Amino acid sequence: MAFTSFIGIDVSKLTIDAAIYVSANEPVFHQQFENRPSGFGKLLAWVYQHCDKTQLLFCLEHTGIYALPLCCFFTRHKLSYSLQSALHVKRSMGIQRAKNDKADARMLARFAYLYRDEIKPSQLPSKTLLKIQHLLAYRQRLVKNKVALEVAAKELANFVDKEFSNSIIRDSQKHIAQLVASIQLVDKQLRTVIAEDQEVHRTYQLATSVTGIGLQTAAYLLVHTQCFKSFANWRQLAARRSDCFAGTAPFTYSSGSSVRGRSKLSKIGHMKLKALLSNGANAAIQSPNEFADYYNRKILEGKPKLVALNGVRNKLISRVFAAVQRGTPYIKNQVEYRQAVSC
Repeated sequence: MAFTSFIGIDVSKLTIDAAIYVSANEPVFHQQFENRPSGFGKLLAWVYQHCDKTQLLFCLEHTGIYALPLCCFFTRHKLSYSLQSALHVKRSMGIQRAKNDKADARMLARFAYLYRDEIKPSQLPSKTLLKIQHLLAYRQRLVKNKVALEVAAKELANFVDKEFSNSIIRDSQKHIAQLVASIQLVDKQLRTVIAEDQEVHRTYQLATSVTGIGLQTAAYLLVHTQCFKSFANWRQLAARRSDCFAGTAPFTYSSGSSVRGRSKLSKIGHMKLKALLSNGANAAIQSPNEFADYYNRKILEGKPKLVALNGVRNKLISRVFAAVQRGTPYIKNQVEYRQAVSC
């Protein structure tokens, strides 16, 4: 669809700033509204005063739950919108001297205009995926607090009088036990929510059939791939140029004939998903299978351990995509499968 009017929206907790950008030769209109349903209605009426009702594209940054009601409003009214990475927008728009809500809204509108041929409208995740996303975020906060208490208690015992520190440590252990119970409850809720949706549950079972993919990794993949619908293949997830989402694809570093740097991973990507894939890769190579064979072969070839492990991470992603797209579980024993087929 060819868009002709572009509305950049900077979302905050209480307000939303909107800017309309049509072309470089026309003025940019700006207005602020409340971040609530009544404000959304006023926003739409204001946009219709300055633009044609068709061929509109709203552009906003990922702001978590602050932008969720607005995205739901756009979906109900069948309006096209695009959620963009804040880092992608910032690095694409050159030097920005001003920093305020109005300037950010204007920048988003201009970004949508300049990249109008590349931007694809976003889609609101299903209710099940949204529930999974909120549970994962809550679980991550619980784990962070648990680790903070554990580290603080350990450091206190090493450097402070034991008689004084024991009372603090005992109290910390009580809170840690409560956090562990809460984490286990969240895991149980995750499995329940996944099981309630037939499509999500089927995809989850296919993903977890791959060696090294557990509940957390599969849940993150479900949420961030829109149940494996927002990426055409595993290579896009590993190395799509707009965000390098999983951060597992190496990129070259060279210029002319003098600069010949080593290919290396980009630090831009989803660090939590990357960490989960690393844990899965470490677990996968502990038992005899194709992942362990690949890892050991690369080590024998002289590859560094982290390079070999990153290869296993990419293999995990590719096997998960293959299982989901094929619609059949991953076959763990490849040797026995080939023997059975040959017979």
